[in-house]
Amino acid sequence: MMSPEYNERQVAFTDSCTKHWHPAICVLLMQGLFAVAFSGRLALGSWEDRFILPPADARILKIIHNWPDQPDSQDQLIGRLSEQGFGGGVCNVSFDQYLESDAKWLAFVRAVNEAKKAGLALWLYDEKGYPSGNAGGIVLRDHPE
Repeated sequence: MMSPEYNERQVAFTDSCTKHWHPAICVLLMQGLFAVAFSGRLALGSWEDRFILPPADARILKIIHNWPDQPDSQDQLIGRLSEQGFGGGVCNVSFDQYLESDAKWLAFVRAVNEAKKAGLALWLYDEKGYPSGNAGGIVLRDHPE
C-alpha cells in the first residue's frame, strides 16, 4: 500500500501534466491530422481556385445502377460524366443477374478501374431492393425461415 504522501505527490504530478501537456498534445495531434487530411487539397492552390474547379471528391456524384457491359460504352459514359462536371459516381454491379454473373462483375470492375484512371471519385455499394442489405433477395433465398 502506498503512503498518503506518495499518493498526494502522484495526484499533483498528474494534475500538472494534465494542465500543461494535454493541450499541447491535442494541438500537435490536430496539426498532424489536418496536414494528412488536407495535404492534397492545399497543394491545389488557393481556395478561389478550388472553388472554381473543385476536386472530384468535392463534386456531385451521379448514381449509376447499371454500368454498360461494353468497354467503349463505359468509356463514353466516363467521358460524359467528366464533361458534365460530375466528380464521379455512386455505383454497384449491374442489377441484371445481380451479384451472380461473372461477366457483369468483370464489366463492373473494368468500369471502376477506368473511372479511377480518369480521375473520378467512386462510392461502391450493394443496394438492390429494400430493405438494405438483402442483396436483391439472395441473402434469404435459400433460408426462407
